Amino acid sequence: MRIVSVHGAAEWGGAERYTRDLLLGLAQRGHDVVLIGKPHGRLFQSLEGTEVRLIGLDLGLTVGWHGRMGALNHPLNWADLYANPRRTGLERVLSALNEERPIDVLHAQHVKEKLWVTSFGHKEGVPVAWTLHAPLEPWMKTSAPGKVHAQMRTRVGGLLAVNRAALQDYLAFGFVPRASAVVYNGIDVERYAAGDRGATRRLLGVDDALFVLLVVARPYPGKGIDVLLEALSRGLAEEPDLVEGIRVFVAGESSHVSRYQARLHETGLERVVVFLGHRDDIPDLLSAADAAVLPSLYEGLPYAISEAMAAGRAVIATRVGGIPEMLEDGRSGLLVDPGSPEQLWRAIRLLATSPNLCSSLAQQAKRVAQERFDLRDMIEKSEEFLDLVAMI
Repeated sequence: MRIVSVHGAAEWGGAERYTRDLLLGLAQRGHDVVLIGKPHGRLFQSLEGTEVRLIGLDLGLTVGWHGRMGALNHPLNWADLYANPRRTGLERVLSALNEERPIDVLHAQHVKEKLWVTSFGHKEGVPVAWTLHAPLEPWMKTSAPGKVHAQMRTRVGGLLAVNRAALQDYLAFGFVPRASAVVYNGIDVERYAAGDRGATRRLLGVDDALFVLLVVARPYPGKGIDVLLEALSRGLAEEPDLVEGIRVFVAGESSHVSRYQARLHETGLERVVVFLGHRDDIPDLLSAADAAVLPSLYEGLPYAISEAMAAGRAVIATRVGGIPEMLEDGRSGLLVDPGSPEQLWRAIRLLATSPNLCSSLAQQAKRVAQERFDLRDMIEKSEEFLDLVAMI
């Protein structure tokens, strides 16, 4: 198959990691895979020198970037989506690729790409598949983004969701794809079970007596970092000795860190919580941790959880997006309501004081990760789905 994926985002997150793994896996299975994307973006750079053909094209900023501009947000969305000259440039590139060799499937994920790619595919008779990472957020159902999703409900050929919650939400919004499937994100499960616990704990400066929690996420409000700090602050007031025996490491980088660090000083948590910045040694950090926590307010199917499960770590997470499909509360993890510092503190306290429970949750989580989140299975099932879309 010739598969052409269009992905204009410059930042690196779960969607970009998924796209890299999917396209590279398909190319290594013999398919003609092309990525059209921002030439200086991290996704583009991560695929340089691989079997994936790269075409650099700047589609502009990701839709949603101007939300901070208040009243200007809606008109800027409309102009960005429907009056952007970059759309013509993308159509020229897609036309040239289609003339060179017919495209079997076009692939898109973000709002802008959904509109431009699906419109081209509808006009030229090329099947289009979207990957869905999470249920539609409220802003995606109104104004210009809402029009995009309403317009494309009958035009997209396939919906490939990484969790059932996302697919059900799109179908409830009125999408009628000719094919749909749920294929969970995959990871190299063996890699995350191979960290060096002792050496990493020494590097982090923690001894065996401390209970270590790891948060792998870009620290910003949507990841629930404020909720986590409030939970720990309440714990410090109620049981200071217990909290003093806990260390929380946050692996991820964002512009919000300075605000969070200021709050640590205000609440007396500066010795408890440490922001590590961007890290490439996640398997080692997971090996050093006793449990992982992800208190997100919204999610898709987060890699941070599947990685922690593969590493054999107990996980505390929120009941949002696809997370309840990953963790069974009380069996393979602990689930709390989003935005609830009370529930989050109770879950942290439970694991910190119950080593047997922590161990049993971790063991079951590892078994689930091995069964559901293997990268090879993801590539094979995605290949089968895209082949079906191409034949429709």
